[in-house]
Amino acid sequence: MIYACKNEIILEIMDEKEFEGNSFKVSQWINKALLPNEHSNIQEQISMTIKKLQITILETSSLIETTNQEIFDDLPNLLNNIGDVQTKASEVKKQLFAINQELLKTEDKPAASLIELEKKRKRLDATIKALKDADSWSTIVESIDLLFESGDLSGIAAKISKLSASLGLWVQSPDHKQKQEILEDLKNRLEAAVGPKLLAALHENDLEKIKSTINIMRSIDRSRQSFIYVSQHRRGSLHKKWKEASLLAAKDGKFEWYFNFLDNVSTEWNQQNIWLESMASRDLDIQSNSFELLADVFAKLEPAPSTILSDVLQGHGNKLVGLESLRTYLDRFCVNLCSESVSKRCKLDVEFREKIYKLVQQIFYPYKQLISQYVLIEAEKFPVIQFKSEDCFDALREVKQTTISTFVTFYESLRRCQQLTADRHLVVLTKAMVTHLIHYLGAFQLLFDAINRRKQADDFSNCDLCLRFIESLGDVLVNLAKLDTDLTNQIKKLKDMEPPFCHLEKSDYVIIGDDVRAEVDLVLVSVKKGENIVLNAKKAYSGLNTEAQSAAFELIFKPIEKMLRSVSSINWNKESLGLVGDLPAFSYSPQEYITQVGQYLMTLPQHLETYTNADHPGLIYALNTGALPYFTPLKSEEQNNVSSLAAEIVLECLGRGLCEQYADKILKLGSVGEAMKPQLLADIEYLSNIFEDMGLELSSPLCEILSYLKGSETTTPFNIKETLEKLFR
Repeated sequence: MIYACKNEIILEIMDEKEFEGNSFKVSQWINKALLPNEHSNIQEQISMTIKKLQITILETSSLIETTNQEIFDDLPNLLNNIGDVQTKASEVKKQLFAINQELLKTEDKPAASLIELEKKRKRLDATIKALKDADSWSTIVESIDLLFESGDLSGIAAKISKLSASLGLWVQSPDHKQKQEILEDLKNRLEAAVGPKLLAALHENDLEKIKSTINIMRSIDRSRQSFIYVSQHRRGSLHKKWKEASLLAAKDGKFEWYFNFLDNVSTEWNQQNIWLESMASRDLDIQSNSFELLADVFAKLEPAPSTILSDVLQGHGNKLVGLESLRTYLDRFCVNLCSESVSKRCKLDVEFREKIYKLVQQIFYPYKQLISQYVLIEAEKFPVIQFKSEDCFDALREVKQTTISTFVTFYESLRRCQQLTADRHLVVLTKAMVTHLIHYLGAFQLLFDAINRRKQADDFSNCDLCLRFIESLGDVLVNLAKLDTDLTNQIKKLKDMEPPFCHLEKSDYVIIGDDVRAEVDLVLVSVKKGENIVLNAKKAYSGLNTEAQSAAFELIFKPIEKMLRSVSSINWNKESLGLVGDLPAFSYSPQEYITQVGQYLMTLPQHLETYTNADHPGLIYALNTGALPYFTPLKSEEQNNVSSLAAEIVLECLGRGLCEQYADKILKLGSVGEAMKPQLLADIEYLSNIFEDMGLELSSPLCEILSYLKGSETTTPFNIKETLEKLFR
């Protein structure tokens, strides 16, 4: 169809099909329509296209009016048909069918056409508007220059948005690139004007101004740049707060200033993240960027936190308490930064989890530097024996008390090691404990030497002194056995530790690091082989325990040895006592040497009465695991189920030693005369009665000799019949 315009230019109506369908885009249609033409410039093409569009709109509007009129004309027929249906009930079905058909025709064709035509008209209007905006490019640019002079930044942003939208219509224009450069320059000018205002709003913490300036930046596609300004402000603000806080370090002398700094940072950071997320565009990951920024800021704080915190720690009244409070606050700081959304995201997003890990690494970096001195600080707290008296009994009491406090301190150190380092320094701490115990052994050695110098005296208090000394060694050995078990279990737990999903929730894994794992692996190899973690200390104390038990036995057994020397000085070769007739065996009394032995043995329970109960686990453990002469060593699995009391163990060993030496002296007599056989029998029976009263048993050789003298068959496994026949021939 052809129309005549006022300027008498003949135009052909455009193809309406181009404006149909949901895939229609204004910019694509315009760029297609405005193809370069040798016979006309771009401005002429735009004017011509607008006129064509206007004619098409007129035609479309005419069609819409015609369709509306058709629908209006059909309405009476529809109403008449409905009336006929009401009066002619017999033809209801037929009429309804006819009406439905007519309605379908009316609705399907005219109505559908009406809707499509309306859509076309709207698209045509949008196309005309876009073309007019594009045609007024120069005018808009000039108006923007005026707005820059007036400072109307919102107005400038609106104009730039129009230019940006219309730029897509100029793709086929020869000056398209030039227009791009003009638009970019305008955006840069606006950003330069908005940037300082955004920084000022951030400094004043004016959320309304912040929101308005960010919206301006977002409208010109500079959303990322706006958050660069925000990051710049946050970085600068944090550095400023740190410098102010670090000046308080020297005045405070503790870590309170640092704790206040951390509290302020977590509060401000969380608040900022909330309003930033509400203002940011969808393509910006505020949460991830914030954590990355915070990690970078902590890494670049000047002066370095590790240096200042180290100086503060050196001047702290209690370094361990200072480290504990510092660890507690750092953990709290991390937890405050960790929201529920952060925790959930860590489980799903590996890259985000890595950023969290780096942040916690930076937060704990100064702390990790400080705990490199941790074991030395702990070792300074280990108790040291300082003998205040030259009296051995007083010294032993000091040793016992120091042993208790030493292992209490050790376990406090283990607790702190777990709390402060997540057992990162457990292996090193264990070595420090072993070194301290070996050094501590020197005090035991000095005391043992002092006890040995008293051994010349016959006072039984020396025996008591030796037993108390052995008990002190046993206390150390008992605690060492428990410490070894606890350390082994603790190291195994360290090996099995798994990294958490969110290191803000649990920072232990960050503190451990990979550097300690190699050392832990070496210790675990020893543990798997069944080796003792505190083996060196145990060997050292076990060696002194053996020496002390030998000395104690020698001291207690010395009077018995002296009494038994009389056996070899008695004339055992007498064939007759010079009396008329033979005396009956019961007429013989035990000789003085054996009665002295018996009397001495009977006094021992009184001297050992202190050790006749179970209140001496250290002494019982030392005796059962040591090398007391004539003691039958227990198997390793039996050592934890010992029921014998200390006094019983000592008396049993003395009894065995007495029997062995007595039998040995008898067998070395050479010969025993007929008259002395009843005497020897009386001596041995006396000793047997003493043993029975004390709950002891004669040794097998003595039982053999006793049976032989009585003329009865021996049932003992110790067969010395030939020796006895030669002795008593």
